[in-house]
Amino acid sequence: MSKLSASEEKMLMLQHHMRENNMDLESFVKDMNKWEDDIKEKEQKLKSEKAVNGKQELPPVRNSLKIKKKRKVKTLKDDDSQGRKPRKRISGYDYRSWDKLDIDKMCNDVDKHEKSDSSDYETDEEWEIERKKQQAAMDKDA
Repeated sequence: MSKLSASEEKMLMLQHHMRENNMDLESFVKDMNKWEDDIKEKEQKLKSEKAVNGKQELPPVRNSLKIKKKRKVKTLKDDDSQGRKPRKRISGYDYRSWDKLDIDKMCNDVDKHEKSDSSDYETDEEWEIERKKQQAAMDKDA
């Protein structure tokens, strides 16, 4: 047998590594194509089941309460019935009107208005507890 030179040995090793890498790549691509075919088949089954059922079931909306508490929106008619008149806007240059303005009275009016419009829950924790109770009730019914 003839003895191979160092460069010929390197060339043979390079060819051998290239063949191994090519075989690995082929097996990877074959597995990927098989996976793709399986997923397409599952998707077709799901689409056909939805077509048969005719009803698409979606999960509930996140953080939704079954019964939402609505805030009362006051209209101008409600303000008129309480005896209040709509306030005029004071010009920035009308210093006499600004001097006559009673800030403490306006602050009290705003505080009263905020208290009547405040939400039913004082904190986020109370809202979260209520949401969990309603979620448990929904899960129990289902």
